[in-house]
Amino acid sequence: TFQSIISNTNDQYFYIRTTSIPYHKGKTIFFNESAFDPIASLFDYYTSLFIAYDLDSYGLLLGESYYNKAIEISSMGSTSNFSSGWDDRNEIAKNIKSNEFLRSARFSFYNALDSYNQDEFIINDIKESMNTFLNNLKQIKEKYAYEKNTLKLIDSFFKEITELFVLTNNMEGIKFLYNFDSKNKKFYGEYLKW
Repeated sequence: TFQSIISNTNDQYFYIRTTSIPYHKGKTIFFNESAFDPIASLFDYYTSLFIAYDLDSYGLLLGESYYNKAIEISSMGSTSNFSSGWDDRNEIAKNIKSNEFLRSARFSFYNALDSYNQDEFIINDIKESMNTFLNNLKQIKEKYAYEKNTLKLIDSFFKEITELFVLTNNMEGIKFLYNFDSKNKKFYGEYLKW
């Protein structure tokens, strides 16, 4: 039995609450997609979530197949002899996959950031991406209120997001963040004094 945090050291981290996994010294961990193994499947589940999240930053809803894989693994875990925690993992994967506003917001933000980091960029492309980002944040707030995965994304990149809003003269975006992200409210407030 153990507890842990698994993270990409950026905007994705997941708490593994008390989970039981059988392990014997010297036991080899084998990966088999069609069979559930308490240890290998746990790693495969979180790897699938990280890949899905990452792919969503490169293309709109590009991570779909990896979310499905995480859901499939967690479904197998739920019906296994080591089912502790797998129902929760199933819900996590389903909730992230179904929140297309967050997935679109991630893509829009990363698209704007990638454009900004080019030697030459087109400001209107960044402005369009940041407007889409903001519209998705508004939809998230309306549908989910203060959704934790959205807050993780914002908290990890609040400086970059603010910089992109300033670059595109989008004070509405900074005002939204000021009201939505209480953790970094003081930071946003500095930009609202202008």
